[in-house]
Amino acid sequence: MISPTNDEERNKRLRKRIQDQLAKLRRNQERRQQRKAAREAAKASSTGDSTYGLSNKDKKTDTIRRCGNCGQTGHMKTNKKCPRYGMNAIDPMSPTLAGPSESVADVKTERSRILIKSKAIEK
Repeated sequence: MISPTNDEERNKRLRKRIQDQLAKLRRNQERRQQRKAAREAAKASSTGDSTYGLSNKDKKTDTIRRCGNCGQTGHMKTNKKCPRYGMNAIDPMSPTLAGPSESVADVKTERSRILIKSKAIEK
């Protein structure tokens, strides 16, 4: 608790700060009540729309996923359906990096970089 002081200027600052804090608490309380009312309204409207007792969160969404490992659609790189599951995303043996004319000795990975010898690029 803040006790009043003999300094009138300081008392005004403290009073103003307390009033600001109270106003902030009231605004936050009003926001919480509005969010609660909105949630209840959404819940009431979605109970009639649920299919087989599933809520909107449980329904499967139709999103098309693109794999970060192989680039195909329909799965993610952590899915076992990926043809490159378990391999590194950057693989020197992949056909996109090392074609049939390039040898594996010309392509080398070091940490997160791919090093390709200049003579391999000129081919």
